Amino acid sequence: MEDKAMGLTIDAQRTIVRWAITKAMVQDAMDTRNRSLFYTEPERAALRSNTRLPVYTNVWLGRSSLKTLACDGFDLGVDIDDGTAVPEMADGCVTTIVVGHLAIQIATFHVPDKYTGRPFGIRHAIQAPWEHILVPLLASEGSVNWPPRFSLIGDEGIKGLNARFRGGIDRTA
Repeated sequence: MEDKAMGLTIDAQRTIVRWAITKAMVQDAMDTRNRSLFYTEPERAALRSNTRLPVYTNVWLGRSSLKTLACDGFDLGVDIDDGTAVPEMADGCVTTIVVGHLAIQIATFHVPDKYTGRPFGIRHAIQAPWEHILVPLLASEGSVNWPPRFSLIGDEGIKGLNARFRGGIDRTA
């Protein structure tokens, strides 16, 4: 948060991921007037009991050039890109949190059963060198370094991060 470079061990990554997903679940529960909860009761219970994270959840860290405080989230439908001619839909929930210079993005997808255990890709609506802007957490067994090579510049950088998955159907509109 204070913009200090550091390495993050697997244990540190797990701590950040659990904290971030907890905050994403709180964000999800804040407005249910026009939508139902995205995260299921079994997903919330599993996180509470420390047994497992929601399946098909990814968490990334980025560096904001601004020192700010922000939280935004949205539900969306996305096309699953598994290399076939006909893409299928998956429901997703994306939450972006910025605390100080630390940007955290959480994306969870509920996919059709036939994709269980199979890799698939989600197309980005906003094209950018995300592999240099974001550090994926728990993507490997080793430590990772923060900050990433590139930063999110100003409000537009944070808006771009928040919108990078908005290529699907926004379920909140």
